[in-house]
Amino acid sequence: MQILYTPMFSKLNMNSDSNYVLLKFFLNELKIQRPNWHVFVPWPDSGSTKFKYDCDGTFLQKNVTRIPKRYYPGRHVETMLFNAFYWRKIMKSILFHAHWCNDIEKVSAYKSLNQSTNERFNFIIGHHHYMIHPSTGYSLAKDEPVLSRQLDGCITSDKIIFNSHHCRSMFSDMARLYLSESIHQKILKKSEIIHLGPVPKNLASVKKNDQLTIIYNHRLQAYKNWRTTFEVLDDLWKEGFRFKVIVTNTESKNLIHIKKYPFTEIQLCLTHDKYLDVISKGHINVLNSKHETFCISAVESMMFGQCLVAPNKITFPEITGMKDNNYPFLFSSTSEQKNHLRTLMKNPHLIAQWGSILQKFVINNFTQKIWAMKHISVLENMYSAIHDVETNSEAHSAYVKTLNRNHRKSVDVFLRDLYRQKYFGDQSWPLDRILKYLIQNNFSIANKKGKQYLVKNGETL
Repeated sequence: MQILYTPMFSKLNMNSDSNYVLLKFFLNELKIQRPNWHVFVPWPDSGSTKFKYDCDGTFLQKNVTRIPKRYYPGRHVETMLFNAFYWRKIMKSILFHAHWCNDIEKVSAYKSLNQSTNERFNFIIGHHHYMIHPSTGYSLAKDEPVLSRQLDGCITSDKIIFNSHHCRSMFSDMARLYLSESIHQKILKKSEIIHLGPVPKNLASVKKNDQLTIIYNHRLQAYKNWRTTFEVLDDLWKEGFRFKVIVTNTESKNLIHIKKYPFTEIQLCLTHDKYLDVISKGHINVLNSKHETFCISAVESMMFGQCLVAPNKITFPEITGMKDNNYPFLFSSTSEQKNHLRTLMKNPHLIAQWGSILQKFVINNFTQKIWAMKHISVLENMYSAIHDVETNSEAHSAYVKTLNRNHRKSVDVFLRDLYRQKYFGDQSWPLDRILKYLIQNNFSIANKKGKQYLVKNGETL
C-alpha cells in the first residue's frame, strides 16, 4: 500500500513533535508488519526557517520518502494555509491508496483537487490530535476559523480517528453547537477511537535517581496551567520537602519564569531517545492541565513506572485506567493535589506500588505495536471496501497493453504513455482510478530510492 501522510507540526524541534514521533513509531512497525508498504511525507524544505531536525535514522529507512514543502512556524498559521498549485502537482505525480491526514482542517481542500469524477478510489482518514474547545481557555470567537475547518474536515473525511474518548466528547460538544444532529451522528458513525501508542515493545528497566525526581515534560502554555503547578511545588519546597523537577521543554519563552525555583533542573533533549533517557529516571509526573486530547507526555512517564498527579477530569481518568484500578492520585483542587504529593513524598513505597500499576496499564493499552496495527487494520479495511473500476473493452485492452510494456518501469513513464492515448484523459482517469485498475490487473507499485515503479504482484525490484 502507498500512503500519503500529511503532518501537522506544532513544534520547531521536529524530533520532539508528536506528529513526527508517531510517524516514526508507525514506520518502525510497518517495516516488520507490512514491509512492502511505503509512506510519502511532506517535510520542511530549505526555506522553512526555524525548524530543527537531527537525523535519527528514520528517513534512512526504505519505506518512507520525504517531499519538500514550505512550512511556517505556528500550528494555527499552517492550518489556514493551502497551496493548491503545490498539492495539485503532488497529486498528479504520486499513486497512493490512502491519505493519512493529520491536518484534518484541510481535508476538504485536498478532496477538492480531484473533481474529475464522481468516483473515488482512494480515501482520506482525518486524525483529530487536538480540538478547539472552551476548555482551552481561549475565546471560541478567536478560534472559530480553525474550528470551522475542523468540523468541515470531519464532514468530508472518509474515516475519523479520535485519540481518546474525551477527544471525541469534545468534538461532540462543538458539533452540537455548529452542526445538525443528523450530520453529528453521521460523523460519529464513521469515527473510531485509537489511543496514541508511545510505549515501545522492549522497555528496559531503568535505575531511578537517588533523589526524588518530578518530571515536567509538558508544554509551558496557558492551557497547561504551568504556573499553578510550579506554585504548588514551591509551596511544598517551603514546607521542607526536598526534590528536583526536571523540565524538558526548552523552547518556550516562559522557561525564564521557572528557572528561579531552587528545585528546577533544565534538560536539553535534542533527540527523542535522549528525552526518554532523561524522563525515565523520575518518580512522579505532575501537571494541572485544563485541556488535553490524550497527553502523550503523561503516558511516556507512566510507562517508566511513575505516578501521575493530575486533575481528575479530561483525559486523565482514561489514560490511568482509573475506572478499573481506582487510581487514587488524581485531584479536584490544588489543596488535594498538595495532599497527594505529600503522601507520595512521605511514602516512597506508594510510588513504587502505584507506579507499577500504571506502568502495566499503559503497556497493555498504549504500545506502539497496538497503535500501528489498529491503523494498518483501518487502512486495509477501508481500501478493501472500495468497489472495482469499470470501463469498456477497448479501454481495458489498451490499459493492459500499456501495463505490460511498462513493466518494471517508473510510474511517471507509465503515466506519460497512458495519458497520450485517447481513452485516458486526466479527468476521466485520475491517478486514484489508475492505481485501482492496475491492482485489478495484478500489478502493484514498488518503491526504490523515492521513486515508484510498476511491477507484477509478488515481484520486487
